Amino acid sequence: MVFVLMGDGEYQEGSVWEAAMFASANKLDNLIAIVDTNSLQAIGKTGDIISMEPFTDKWKSFGWGVCEVDGHDCGTLSNTLTNIPIKPGTPTAVIALTVKGKGVSYMEK
Repeated sequence: MVFVLMGDGEYQEGSVWEAAMFASANKLDNLIAIVDTNSLQAIGKTGDIISMEPFTDKWKSFGWGVCEVDGHDCGTLSNTLTNIPIKPGTPTAVIALTVKGKGVSYMEK
């Protein structure tokens, strides 16, 4: 298995979607993209800069198996990653919904 960990702000780059198309076209079902989806990037909220919604549907349209999980729930993440690929013959995108700074009151969001 090959794991790629990325943030949702990176998905405004064309090279990311080119790689996503390549992986799907070549049926790379050993490729797992874990997307830390906290709706923030370096200069602000991702939705205020360039909205990527519906995010999950975009991945599906590129031919990936997709699931959304609570990125703070280690048990759910472990279970999800144990059952890869989600759809045989396709790469998998795990959309990990998170809150930046979770658990530290003055840092959350």
